Amino acid sequence: MLPADGLEASHLPCWTHYSNASYVSFADVARANSNDWQQVQSKSSTKRARQSAKLNPAPSVAQETTSAAAADAKPKQSRRVFVRIPQEDPTCSHLRTSAPATFSAWLETVCKLPRTKFQKTYAVSSGYCVEFKSHKDRKLLVDATAALTPPLVSEMENPNATSYFLSGVPLDVPGAGADTKIVIDVASLAAEIKAVIGLVPSRVLLGKTREDGQSFTIVLPKKVSPFRVFGSDAAKLLRRNPTVRTCARCFGFHDTPKCSFAAVCADCGAAKLNHPTMGCDKRPQCPNCLGPFAPGHAGCPCAPKVVSGRVVSITKDKR
Repeated sequence: MLPADGLEASHLPCWTHYSNASYVSFADVARANSNDWQQVQSKSSTKRARQSAKLNPAPSVAQETTSAAAADAKPKQSRRVFVRIPQEDPTCSHLRTSAPATFSAWLETVCKLPRTKFQKTYAVSSGYCVEFKSHKDRKLLVDATAALTPPLVSEMENPNATSYFLSGVPLDVPGAGADTKIVIDVASLAAEIKAVIGLVPSRVLLGKTREDGQSFTIVLPKKVSPFRVFGSDAAKLLRRNPTVRTCARCFGFHDTPKCSFAAVCADCGAAKLNHPTMGCDKRPQCPNCLGPFAPGHAGCPCAPKVVSGRVVSITKDKR
């Protein structure tokens, strides 16, 4: 910027202030502002990175090793063994009503296993369930009872086992000869199912038999698509109907053999400790809903509900 015509520089005080200053162009100012903005942006990015590092720290070597070990971990193996007590064997009749401790002593004598390997023993509908401290100890009992006649140990049921209902199965089919027929029984049906779907059924139960056909209930190790055997109807999937169980000891909603709570009176619902065994005259009170009802009464609002084939328990807040 130059002074106006006819005026000297001394007459312009502002001009004297800028007279010795170094002038810069607009491009230089824009470039300087751009550099400053890049510095500010770089500083803010660094600050955000530091904050993110504080909130989400990098995993240590131990954490990475643990994560890799968890990814490569094998599925948990069962430590339970179900011991079936045959109903038709008179030599085992005393075991059906014996205490779990008595059964553990009998099992120790028969199978030559120390009782220290048994973690827990409780009664089930078919006999007893024995829990071991490790899967290796469980295998010892399975191998020891494999030679017994009849075999007492039955493997744990497959959680992926699926049941199907097969109807319309003919009573017989034509054989290879002109006048021969093959009667359809459980063995022939199991062999045909293996040839059709490639799976060996774990159980085949004969249902109703009529003149136009017969029906079977088939248990397969896993879920398969609907299939037909010998021109039968399509197999129908049988869904499991869970039931709500009531404990006979504490009247809670679980299995009685697995109960670890204090026993209550079946008449008044009070604790059985220091409670008269005969002639209880107390007012009944449900131990679950605390209502004026006897323990285990029907329609308890605290009982679990069966929703979409699953047992849903009531939370403590809703009680």
